[in-house]
Amino acid sequence: MSSENQDVVQIEIEVEKLELLFNKGELCAYDFRCLNCKSKKYIWSLCLTSCARIRSSDR
Repeated sequence: MSSENQDVVQIEIEVEKLELLFNKGELCAYDFRCLNCKSKKYIWSLCLTSCARIRSSDR
């Protein structure tokens, strides 16, 4: 995602809400960028967990 010529908003959101949005398929990590290492680690973990849940539910 490039922020060139696009409006951007910086927000703070609880990890539990992010997890819910990932699990429902309403949010994808491609849609945003992390602003610090701690956030990136949380997102990485949430993405892996969410993907594992989706894959296991498809079986």
